[in-house]
Amino acid sequence: MNTNDENNNFALSGNWKNTTFWYFYISTQLPENAIATTATGLIIWENKLVLVEHKTRGWEIPGGHIEEGESIHTALIRELKEEAGLVNTETIEMFGYNKIVNPDAEKINKATGKPYPKNAYNVHYIIETKLKPIGCQDGSCNSVGFFDINSAEVQNSKVKDIIILGYNYYRTKKA
Repeated sequence: MNTNDENNNFALSGNWKNTTFWYFYISTQLPENAIATTATGLIIWENKLVLVEHKTRGWEIPGGHIEEGESIHTALIRELKEEAGLVNTETIEMFGYNKIVNPDAEKINKATGKPYPKNAYNVHYIIETKLKPIGCQDGSCNSVGFFDINSAEVQNSKVKDIIILGYNYYRTKKA
């Protein structure tokens, strides 16, 4: 990992099944030539965090894969509508990204049908809305919930650290 390429904004790291490693950076833009494969949006509605309860992964930030030919922004808006029922946004601001180091060159991206790149990027946004998201529209999740940062749902989420970083970023910008 070359932190100079990542503007020294490193915040977190982890891995999935001890095979695929990820590094999270606080940033409002992706590195040059980055290939984004997914986009997520931490939705803020009436000072609550909007999370979706995925059928197998539990409570998480809504978002998903970027489909063939989609821009990151278009994919984000589509995913937020499908998973959270978000129909209107006030503001959208990138707060960070995961750089995912994929050692398995044969792993196929379900959205594009192509192998994942060696370094894939998951882009994270803060979304403010005045309209209450109406809930999961595509059947990929059980429900949508509205939580305080200290709620059990946030604290027990597999992406808790990213939720907290995003929320702190949001609160800092609002101060």
